[in-house]
Amino acid sequence: MPAAANILLAMNDATLKEPMTAYLAFKVALKQEDTDSALRCLNQISDGLASDPKYIYACCLEAQQAMDRITTIKALQHIVLKHQFHSSDLIHIPALLRVLIRLEVSVLDDEKETSIDREGIVKDICNLFKTAVDEILKERRDNKSDKLFTIEELDWFCKNAYNLGLGNAMAWEARHVITILECCLSIISAYPADVPAQMVADISLRGMFCNFMAATVLLALARSEDNNELRLQDYLNMRHHIQHFHETLESRVDALDETSREDLQFKLSTLLVFEFEGATCLKS
Repeated sequence: MPAAANILLAMNDATLKEPMTAYLAFKVALKQEDTDSALRCLNQISDGLASDPKYIYACCLEAQQAMDRITTIKALQHIVLKHQFHSSDLIHIPALLRVLIRLEVSVLDDEKETSIDREGIVKDICNLFKTAVDEILKERRDNKSDKLFTIEELDWFCKNAYNLGLGNAMAWEARHVITILECCLSIISAYPADVPAQMVADISLRGMFCNFMAATVLLALARSEDNNELRLQDYLNMRHHIQHFHETLESRVDALDETSREDLQFKLSTLLVFEFEGATCLKS
């Protein structure tokens, strides 16, 4: 069998725009471990995704069976970026996003993957959670009019955003940490009002911890920011998180056990020092 590169060299872009041809070339490239050629084929297939999405789905399966996580991620990203999942008859939106997030996190955590663009993957993970938030807030439904993002789905995205934010607070670039924590807070706001009391307690605590961590990170950003406009915006955003922490604590304080209440009140006292600094810098 000729090398994938030789096959692709013999094909011009017009030839590869035929989905079946591009798909077959993709399979050859995958077997030859020619990532560049495989990605070129994916790009061509993606251009025709709206008219015939089955080939991009087939590429996902081929890459997964070949245990090529990077190419699988790229194939799934084409589906997300093209927004073909808006038709819930074609694909289950939460499942697509969960699979892609899990894959990207597994690659990020794999110490053997030394050649990957870690910063790019972290940014992709944040964008996937932002996409999830957008879809959650649109309250998308399936063909039976049931919400796609059930309570269980909200729990998955909320807990994973929270764990990624706190677990990578020192490893990720600070603004990515802020993004993932704010995604968690947006998901918390989307829970229905009639969830059980214990769930309300859990997500309220998670929200307070997110606000505390976000305020702390924003303070560090503001102190180190040379651009005065950005610095003031960070202080302003920090004050919003402190306000939300304070409001939630006031509304939940009577339901907290003594240990949790003391811990959160100590955190509030720390935040009020940050609040004073922010108010001073903002001349508020």
